[in-house]
Amino acid sequence: MPGQLLEQGTGTELLLQKLVSRETIILADTLHLETISMNDPDGTVLNLQKVFQAVTERKLDFQVWAATKIVLDRWRQEKSATSTTRTREEHVVTAIEQLFFELGMEMRDRAPGPHIALIDPRNHNDTSALVVSAQRTYALFRKNGVKKEDIMISIPATEAGIRATKHLQTMEDKIKVNLYMVTSLMHTAACVEANATMITVPVGPLLKIFEDRQRTLKNASSCHSGVEEIQSMFEYLKKKEIRTKAIGTSFRNMTELGLLSDFFAVCVSPEQIQRLKGGARVPITSLKGSSDIAKQRGQEAKYPTSLLTKEGGAWFSGASRSVINGVLFLALTEMKQEMELIEHYVEQEVIQQFELDALHLSTVYRQQDWAEKILKETENNSVLDTSVDEPRNEAHGADLEKISRKSHPTKLEQDVDDIF
Repeated sequence: MPGQLLEQGTGTELLLQKLVSRETIILADTLHLETISMNDPDGTVLNLQKVFQAVTERKLDFQVWAATKIVLDRWRQEKSATSTTRTREEHVVTAIEQLFFELGMEMRDRAPGPHIALIDPRNHNDTSALVVSAQRTYALFRKNGVKKEDIMISIPATEAGIRATKHLQTMEDKIKVNLYMVTSLMHTAACVEANATMITVPVGPLLKIFEDRQRTLKNASSCHSGVEEIQSMFEYLKKKEIRTKAIGTSFRNMTELGLLSDFFAVCVSPEQIQRLKGGARVPITSLKGSSDIAKQRGQEAKYPTSLLTKEGGAWFSGASRSVINGVLFLALTEMKQEMELIEHYVEQEVIQQFELDALHLSTVYRQQDWAEKILKETENNSVLDTSVDEPRNEAHGADLEKISRKSHPTKLEQDVDDIF
């Protein structure tokens, strides 16, 4: 059984005061722009789950339309100058990257600090694809006046993601990278070897893995193996040669946030921000000295490592791989499903904008004539004979359905497929 990691003190302390005293950076984990403006966080992070939720609730219709229009207009200009061709899939990929960029810029308008940008996590096993996507996203921010030091690209901490990070650090731009879903001390060491600027530790999911496997109490306690693992990561990052910093995210409650307050930055939800500002208090705790096993493990872990010279699972022990599978790859499975829905939504917008662009003017005029005729009939019916309103409306519904069908004729659909 692990030794006692934390010593419980008496009383409580203000959590916000504790974070401020440690100079902890607070990042806003929300797409709600008013919340960002009101709470003035130190920086922002684009979370895929939040984008997914907003898309399913149809809250990003305008942003999807605008991002798609920007991408297609830019492509048409390039095509006229260079005869550039692009497949439908390429249009969709580019539109998604533009959407993530536009959302990031909207967030930065409310909180001008550092922004952690998002790229498609489905490329988590493709080093080259991750590098290219990171470069394109970075270029979008730079072309729009965002300083290099204010942009960081989030990449999943898979083997390919870690190698992509290492590759990006050898290039001229040296793009800052946040490797997310880091789950253990050795996982941290591999990310440090790749010169990641930040690593993100998913506190709640990581602690739950240890709780489920060791049947510990749900609350983080003084002998919690998950807490020990995170504390060993803290100690490793304290080595003076290491510049990589840690971000904590997915805190399940304020106690976890207070217990693990050694993070360089914490990513908090709007509800957690309100509780911080409202004076949330947490129990006073302190690290013990010589019996602190976690501290000793972190201090004795090798630096620098040579993990990136090895291939595949040889990086980690069986226990570490098991935790990675339970946290990182489970999360990637969920993110894949979320990305597929976002992709479908963006693809429909791409198709629709191509269809509208391909419409002949005579078709547009005919639709306008039909619409005016229906409106005129509706006005006449409402004035002359209210008793026939219901059947007339049914007829109008049929007419409107006919307009809808005529605005998407089979020939046009075929033309769009030919364009792609």
